[in-house]
Amino acid sequence: LKPVLGCLLSLAILGCAPAPQRLMPTPSVVTLGLLDPAAGVAPDRQRTTGTVFIASDRALRSSAASAADPFTNSRSDALHLAVSEVTIGRGLEYGEMIEAAGRARGADRPIVEVEHTAVVGVLPAKVSLDLAAAEPWLARLNAELGAQSPGSDILIYVHGYNTDFRINTIRAAEFWHFRGRGGAVMSFDWPSRYRVIGYGADKANAAYAVRQLLELLAERTDAGRIHILAHSAGCPIVVDALRELRLRGSGLGGEEIRARFRIGQVALAAPDMDLMLFCNALLDGFDDLPERIAIYASQGDDVLQISGFLFGNDRLGLPVHDMTAWEAALVRRSAHTEIIDVTRADDVLGELMGHSYYRRNPWVSSDLLLLLGPGRSAAERGLVLDAESGFWQFPDDYLDRLGSLLGPEPSRGD
Repeated sequence: LKPVLGCLLSLAILGCAPAPQRLMPTPSVVTLGLLDPAAGVAPDRQRTTGTVFIASDRALRSSAASAADPFTNSRSDALHLAVSEVTIGRGLEYGEMIEAAGRARGADRPIVEVEHTAVVGVLPAKVSLDLAAAEPWLARLNAELGAQSPGSDILIYVHGYNTDFRINTIRAAEFWHFRGRGGAVMSFDWPSRYRVIGYGADKANAAYAVRQLLELLAERTDAGRIHILAHSAGCPIVVDALRELRLRGSGLGGEEIRARFRIGQVALAAPDMDLMLFCNALLDGFDDLPERIAIYASQGDDVLQISGFLFGNDRLGLPVHDMTAWEAALVRRSAHTEIIDVTRADDVLGELMGHSYYRRNPWVSSDLLLLLGPGRSAAERGLVLDAESGFWQFPDDYLDRLGSLLGPEPSRGD
């Protein structure tokens, strides 16, 4: 049975070659006119193309076989630094794209595609880092940040298991667009192999690279804050990297280490992570680094149910009400951690296999937009606290609550 379920898991998480990608469904906060991603966009960004910065520990192809995807699915001993150009709205003018992107759903949504990717730097895996080869990439990143207001933010997207480089890059670009195109967006791309047996090794080898990346961004960029959106198997990579940073900075207090690394909001969407490992990371103080951690979990996540059966452990992104009293108390003790049960939002709007709700469900994507950047608390985002479990939920009148909290005036996403 486990081999069969392994095949199902592989197929469920984007195991096939990528089809043309259309822009994610418009978040409800945008369709309601409560947040306008086009308001205040700088003139030089009023175009259908955008830049996604890439950090990847995948190996490079031996030849330029693909201008859009220069990476293999094997590991590298270095962190490759690249820049991708992405088109949102192929064949459309900027105004036409904005109008089409504002519609809630539909087959005519703008097509998003990666046009070209150029590797412009590398960060060797050494104890004493030689940053000379990373300078061209850092210069472009700082120029992107400097084109905005001082202290612009970076949003890093960390994908899940068994995904395609181009789709990962597109996912980052989607959230950059709906956040108002401010700051810089980045995709951390790790070698998630197209086989279940490589799952654990791929995650373990990516955590060091993320830690290395966060150290580089903190020390060599002008970012005001660094936000992280991780999905599925990308979540334990992020948690492990933050845990390592906390242990390396064990002599620093909470405010000191936050000031050093400038980690803003961290969203863990449908985390495919052993619940006990997450609790251990809390005990090690990884939650000292971010301003806020939001964990999104669903009782309808069939993919994580299969994963839990395969690996024999409770998954962090599964029913949060099944936590033991000790686990629940540990999470509640963390002043910077919220757990959001998205089951009700899934029930209302529906989602195939319940695993990609972070971008397909307009309620959940709305919550992410209000979290990433603005840093609103769960209550300020229209969620309600379940008194029995201590976890946050989407109420039936969620859209009405958004209108009351945010008011009729549109605001920028960042």
